[in-house]
Amino acid sequence: MNFKKKVAGLSAVLFASVTIGAYAEFGIGVQGNIGLFGGGPSLLISPSQKVHFTLDWYVPFSRSSKDILFNLAVDFWALDIQLAHLGPGDLKLFAGPGFFARMGIRDYPDNRDDEFILAAGLRIPIGVHYRLQGIDPFFMLVPALDIKLLPAFNIGDWFGFGGALGVRFWI
Repeated sequence: MNFKKKVAGLSAVLFASVTIGAYAEFGIGVQGNIGLFGGGPSLLISPSQKVHFTLDWYVPFSRSSKDILFNLAVDFWALDIQLAHLGPGDLKLFAGPGFFARMGIRDYPDNRDDEFILAAGLRIPIGVHYRLQGIDPFFMLVPALDIKLLPAFNIGDWFGFGGALGVRFWI
């Protein structure tokens, strides 16, 4: 076996071991969202303890609204520090940058035509979670800045706060 094949094989083994160690846990869960104008349930997928993906749909507070909006958010918990060791688990504080994308149909009650919207934005989830063996309930507040892309580009079109209460199960 020549030297290049040995180096390539060793590199592949090292890469696999580092990757498997970084993603040794996988989380899946649900959360309920509360936003300034509405909220909705979310599906959570966490390929690691620091990276979290959520997919949710908007549920308007008004019964007359027929908005159909879907959101995809990606959060990175850069700060995840232990506040206290309580019983069998740890109470932790988390915060970090995030990104979201939103698309759907906005229904206007004043007889304007419905419009397709596409928006993206930045968010900063801040919250607490109680990490137990295999389960992770959490609560977070999320300030966000919405950047509308369609039907018209508008930076800072919406700034608001959302929140979520949920649970993640670690596999």
